[in-house]
Amino acid sequence: MRTLLRVSLLGAVLVASLSSSAQNSETRLNCARLMKPEINALQDHQWQVLIDIARERWTNCAFEAADLRAFTLEDIGKGMVELGQNEDAVPVLRRCAAVDPDYAGCWEELGEAYLNLGKLKDAEEAFRSAIQVGATDKVNAAVISAAKQELTYIELLQKQTATNMASGTPNHHTYGTGFFITGDGYLL
Repeated sequence: MRTLLRVSLLGAVLVASLSSSAQNSETRLNCARLMKPEINALQDHQWQVLIDIARERWTNCAFEAADLRAFTLEDIGKGMVELGQNEDAVPVLRRCAAVDPDYAGCWEELGEAYLNLGKLKDAEEAFRSAIQVGATDKVNAAVISAAKQELTYIELLQKQTATNMASGTPNHHTYGTGFFITGDGYLL
């Protein structure tokens, strides 16, 4: 649902920014043609395709709307997060939040990257920033809902860590495959 809301908002912003810009009609058509493959990439979880489309849009569609630049950066960052490239995603998503601090998606994806890196304090701060944006539209409302769920998850992890430290129980077990299992059975 969030993906469809975001794509419909992206389409409206893209059309508005392209029609108001001084670009020629060929450039406008080339930029607009990226929408369908982007929708498909988001829906089909084709993260590298999403990154490639967003990079093409960033390079070839000289747009001025801050929200479209933020959506483009979020696409790149989201693709990187989904591909496990969290370290690389952080600066992209920080830039996304700087371009449009009122778009909760930038903050929420930044929180995801930090969470995947095990940086709980940074993740918590990013999720709280997403919530502070406010539900100014349906996309932000969906993102804020996700950020609230992630904050609940972080609180559970922090409580489990505190409980395990107090009881002397190890906080997690490493299985040599690059993932951890917490005392509650959460896969990290």
